[in-house]
Amino acid sequence: MWRDFAAFVDPDFVAQFPIYFHNRWFEMYLGVALLRAGADLQPTKPPGPDILVNANGKRIWIEATCGSGGNPDPDNPHSITPGNNTSPDLIALRITTALDAKKRKYDCYLRDRRIEPDDILLVAINTAEIPEVWLDADQYMHRALYGIGTPVLIVERATGKTVGSRHEQLVSIPKRSTGEPVGTMPFIDDSMPKIAGVI
Repeated sequence: MWRDFAAFVDPDFVAQFPIYFHNRWFEMYLGVALLRAGADLQPTKPPGPDILVNANGKRIWIEATCGSGGNPDPDNPHSITPGNNTSPDLIALRITTALDAKKRKYDCYLRDRRIEPDDILLVAINTAEIPEVWLDADQYMHRALYGIGTPVLIVERATGKTVGSRHEQLVSIPKRSTGEPVGTMPFIDDSMPKIAGVI
């Protein structure tokens, strides 16, 4: 991967690689995957987003990040289990935190004109270090980014038969530390209008 990606890294990449191993490895993995898929990668210069792709005359910037590997519930190291009804929210908060950090970075890049308002902005989130995310990574991403909450079965009282199903709408998740609500619909409620999507 390094042979393919070396020409596209910023000057600090090698020095930071052993310090921020997982983040920098993910950036390289993503860049090489794009190259091998035929993307027109361009070198980048700090400070600025991690990866730049030229596509049909448009600049597509990608900020790569890894969700925190910290324990979502510091009071209970075994809290994240399929049977714990709060665990999906705790895991989803790790994803929203990673996205929000990159949104703030993009805000700075736009303010400083390091990127232009008509550039396409994406965030790539690696969830591998988030505890128990492997139980259902898609569910947690949908919960964090689109407000798709817990699945619900609709049962007919008279017969006890299941007649339908849906998902609860999840508008926000309270922070464990403060109770402050964290929005879970950034691409629906227009709270991140500059970011085109998450990969």
